[in-house]
Amino acid sequence: MLVFWGAIRNPQSAIRNLTVFLLLLLPQAAPQAAPEDPIEESLRRFTKVYSVIEEEYADPVISEKQIYQGAIPGMLRRLDPYSVFFDAEQFRTLQQHQEAKSEGFGTIVTVMPGRVVVLEAFTGSPAARAGVQPGDEILEVNGTRIAWLGLEEIVEVLSAARSQRVQMLVLHANGSRVESITATPTQLAESSVDRAFFLRPGIGYLRISSFENDTAGELKKAIENWGPRLRALVLDLRENHGGVLGSAVETASLFLPQGATLLTAQGRKSEAKQFTVEKADAVGQKLPLVLLVGGRTASAAEILAGALKDHHRARLVGETTFGKGTVQTVYPLSAGTGLALATARYLTPSGRFIERTRTAQGGIRPDAEVPPAGYNEFQAFLENRTEFLEFARRLRAGGRPIPRDFEVTPQLVDDFRAFLNDQQIPVNEKLWSDNRNFIRTRLKTEIFNLTFGVAAGDEVAAGADPQVQRAVELLSTGPQKL
Repeated sequence: MLVFWGAIRNPQSAIRNLTVFLLLLLPQAAPQAAPEDPIEESLRRFTKVYSVIEEEYADPVISEKQIYQGAIPGMLRRLDPYSVFFDAEQFRTLQQHQEAKSEGFGTIVTVMPGRVVVLEAFTGSPAARAGVQPGDEILEVNGTRIAWLGLEEIVEVLSAARSQRVQMLVLHANGSRVESITATPTQLAESSVDRAFFLRPGIGYLRISSFENDTAGELKKAIENWGPRLRALVLDLRENHGGVLGSAVETASLFLPQGATLLTAQGRKSEAKQFTVEKADAVGQKLPLVLLVGGRTASAAEILAGALKDHHRARLVGETTFGKGTVQTVYPLSAGTGLALATARYLTPSGRFIERTRTAQGGIRPDAEVPPAGYNEFQAFLENRTEFLEFARRLRAGGRPIPRDFEVTPQLVDDFRAFLNDQQIPVNEKLWSDNRNFIRTRLKTEIFNLTFGVAAGDEVAAGADPQVQRAVELLSTGPQKL
């Protein structure tokens, strides 16, 4: 009798050890000459190992899980961090993202452990038609109580619900009633140029969240809509992880002259390929330009940033970009699956690799290094407790009118302090005085989120963003500030 004492700490290690043990039990074949094709021999060994696992493993083996989630991802991890295999559902989602479409309920929510609060329900969306409103709290999704879940578990529940009819238990913002609501997700068009407002007269702000097929057209339309009111532009790429290469190239043509080199793609299977501006667009050629970049700026976004910097067409503000300088070629495979494979590496117009490696920092360095805004201990405490959002919910539920020119008065700040006292959070005078400006901005941001939408809240927050304000300063005072 075998007795196992203790627990298996690493299940994957246990599977590998079991596989080795089973192979040792197999009868040994007579030595054979090495086959001419090493790939064929490796595949034969893999097939043999998998066959033993499938026949002898203690539990039933799901082939799709072992191959799609185990063997293939394991092989790709040996290549680089970016090559990815997609099962049929993941590949369908990827294709939807490339078309700037996804399925959902048309809401923006804030997620915290044990709670989900709606910040915005888009007009005409499934959620809005079902009666969901800003400030509502989602208590339950398809029988799963949100209060029992941690942050990652909530995200999983919400993600799974995007592809099916869902029943939600909702506590309305005024706290008067709990309602059971049913909604069916639908395909929603998503704009990749998702923020557009003026930071001050003449200086516009546009945020590109990703590079999709229509990004350049959306950006051009936004610039044209502003017309002569726009005299300088801040382009925010800080949360842009990349996307379609051709879209980034097309976007660059809005700001660079015809014939300008954008990048060089250098791979093993083909000669180096140079990308240039084939046809310049006059819409942004003369606009003074600042790009906001950071550690999450990657891939196609880095291509645009590197090209505009190398041609001295834009100044970069923020932090060094991520350093994902590889060409991802997407190959459709059988059964609806797909493979995104790194087939080449990017070089900027000046000939520098973008990719971050063990021996090279990579990425695009900004002209003006500006760290993002941080929180002190008191501010982080209030954020983690979501006190600003709770106060804004109560204010909105109370029916107080909030006009577009609304400002947070000293009296409202004092009301928030009284609210904190009710929550058993006493604040001394020095702490209150030192953080008063931060409190005023955060209150206005959350009030605008719930009243006018998250885009309006982002516009308020930009006024206190040090990277945004540095960009405005550069555009207002000229290049001598670099």
